[in-house]
Amino acid sequence: MTNDSREVVQGRGGRREPTSRRARVLTAARDLFFERGVERTSIEDITQSAGVAHGTFYLYFKTKDDAVNAVMASVASEVVARIAEAAAQPGVAALEKIAVIREALVGLSATAPTPARDLVAHYHGPEHRDVHDRLAHEVNRQLVTVVADVIAQGVAEGVFRVTDPTTAAAFVLSAVEGLDLLDPAAANGAKRADDLAVFVLRGLGADA
Repeated sequence: MTNDSREVVQGRGGRREPTSRRARVLTAARDLFFERGVERTSIEDITQSAGVAHGTFYLYFKTKDDAVNAVMASVASEVVARIAEAAAQPGVAALEKIAVIREALVGLSATAPTPARDLVAHYHGPEHRDVHDRLAHEVNRQLVTVVADVIAQGVAEGVFRVTDPTTAAAFVLSAVEGLDLLDPAAANGAKRADDLAVFVLRGLGADA
């Protein structure tokens, strides 16, 4: 049995549709992690919500933490897609695009707001460090060109003053990742995110 295994379910209008059991399990895990938090969600909760047998979970994930990693990879992919879409919007100022990028990336950091905070904080635990670091590197690799294009747009608009947008983009992404070095339990997480925005904008030469 592979991760591409399919089962047939009854669709709308009586049409029978193939669906991925792994996708159903992953969606159920994500919904429950967001709603209850990781610690208060059991594997049995996930399989019941997905409508699959308990053993089906283990066809795709060895442990609940494996499901956490998969959920976070899915969330990260959505964040990258959202940033790329926002960055490509015509007629939108670079500063507005930077604001969208900042909001999306902070949502992946240890200071993420609810409802994702419990999931993201768990993911930033030491047991996930290797996976987290690989995922963060991949996200930044995919985004560096996207962010560089926004910075170049800001330079053309006269709001940013940098000579190399690509280098500046790498610095910006590294600065956001730096949030993970701070205590996620601190009460001033929102202020830290605002301070980061000021730091980044000043680094780009804007009036923060």
